[in-house]
Amino acid sequence: MPLNRPSLAVSPPALPELTAPTLEKEESFDLSETGTFSKGAFTMGREGLEGRSNFTLDLEVQKTLGSGASSTVRLVTDRVSGQNLALKELNVMCDQDTMHMTINEIKILHKAHSDHLVSFIDAFFDNGRIYLALEFCDAGSLDDVIKLTPADARPRIPEPVMAEVVSQSLEGLAYLHQEQKQVHRDLKPANIMLTRKGEVKLGDFGISKQLDNTLALAVTQCGTTAYMSPERIKGDNYAYDADIWSLGLIILEMCSGEYPYPAARNFMQMVMRICEGPVPTVQADIVSVPLEEFVRSCLAKVPSERPGASKLMVHEWLISRSSSPDTLAEFLEAQARAKESPPLQE
Repeated sequence: MPLNRPSLAVSPPALPELTAPTLEKEESFDLSETGTFSKGAFTMGREGLEGRSNFTLDLEVQKTLGSGASSTVRLVTDRVSGQNLALKELNVMCDQDTMHMTINEIKILHKAHSDHLVSFIDAFFDNGRIYLALEFCDAGSLDDVIKLTPADARPRIPEPVMAEVVSQSLEGLAYLHQEQKQVHRDLKPANIMLTRKGEVKLGDFGISKQLDNTLALAVTQCGTTAYMSPERIKGDNYAYDADIWSLGLIILEMCSGEYPYPAARNFMQMVMRICEGPVPTVQADIVSVPLEEFVRSCLAKVPSERPGASKLMVHEWLISRSSSPDTLAEFLEAQARAKESPPLQE
């Protein structure tokens, strides 16, 4: 999950004064003399949350996967198990928003258990830094895959492969929504991770918001605006169906290889196109009718008209496709071979 991959992330607009309940006040952080890091009831030290001593000494750094202003992600190998991991390192002196997001991600992953979420290995605090050890997805992200597809392919990713990516993504969303009462809030191609076995896993839960059992609606300004639903951009209440909108845009991007909305001259023009403009559609002559209908339902402007993740999992488009993880694995293998042996230039 490299941090320096190009994306369409832009700063969200200033929201009008809201009458809906605001998010709870964040608890402060505490660094103790014994070398532990605490936030409320959340505490971690050198032994991590899993109680394994000297975990940092067991990790051999292979290479840097990506870096940002406040964190770095490295590919490391656990000498004990031989397993490759993605290790996110964060300086505790970074800005408070980044710190809150990181702790939120740790809390979510520590209690989540799904084959379709990036697996949590451990998190620990050592020498002024927080380390988050995560499953390493060896085929990169969907964003990487889209960029590697031939520009003349229509659709850019074959429908059976698309169906497998979407089906497994919905498994992850259904688990987040139903079991964890979480809205992902930052679903985009760069946060859909893939493995060479054909597995699809959702990642980057730093800005996920947990909804209580009464389904109280979240109100917030954070997120990746380009993939945000209209209700989120407007500052309205939103819930799980906001993730479904993001999924619809991702499918369109898999079809065309490009972000679905036309390039905007400035930020406000992009916001107006998403909120007030026509909903983007897939080119009818390159995909099946069931896929068209699937995307249309995901991109309903009225949030309540978007089907939930569980309902979409049994949509005709997915049921009619005989795809499997092997379908995706074979596509990724072929793409990797093509990358290693590019065609000769005439």
